[in-house]
Amino acid sequence: MSTLTSIHVFTDRYRLVAVPGIALCWGFLASCVTSKAIRAAFGVALVALTFSRFSFATLTIDDPHGYTWKYGLQVADKSAAVDHAPLLICSDLPESNFEPMPADVYAATDGDFAPIFYYKVHSQVVPLPRAFNAEAMAQINKFLATAMPAKQRFLALGYFPSEPTLDWIAERTKDAYIAQNLGTTDGVTVMEYKPR
Repeated sequence: MSTLTSIHVFTDRYRLVAVPGIALCWGFLASCVTSKAIRAAFGVALVALTFSRFSFATLTIDDPHGYTWKYGLQVADKSAAVDHAPLLICSDLPESNFEPMPADVYAATDGDFAPIFYYKVHSQVVPLPRAFNAEAMAQINKFLATAMPAKQRFLALGYFPSEPTLDWIAERTKDAYIAQNLGTTDGVTVMEYKPR
């Protein structure tokens, strides 16, 4: 639900509390079914679905909590340290798609940019939502209005759901900047934009 609505994400640390309640709820619902055959089929289907989800979750990049921003932010911070190039960072949480972006990412208290609090960066951060939407375009255009005339180098970071945003930045700046991919670690892509 959290990828489609503004409801908070269901992270690993909540599973200790939530899983027993969910199991009891499903047990209660299954006990309401009087047919033993339907109950057994439902149990087998649930086990098969659960097994397929957990066996493939570790193999795909779709697992929302099996990655870290640490290495991507290290690459970006090291590159930006030369001239304190600003960092355009797409939020990691789906909730950011429904909220206005804060003026200062360090003043934000809602956790949309939590990785920056764990892994400090030393340059200005321009916050962007996770999805490519009107808010993302407005923030990018506002930043580029001052960066392009000043021929200011900058970097952009985003997890794989934010790739449309990174692609749009490259397309929007192709005449004024040379885009270079500095690498993708754990699904976090770091792009550098050097003025022509």
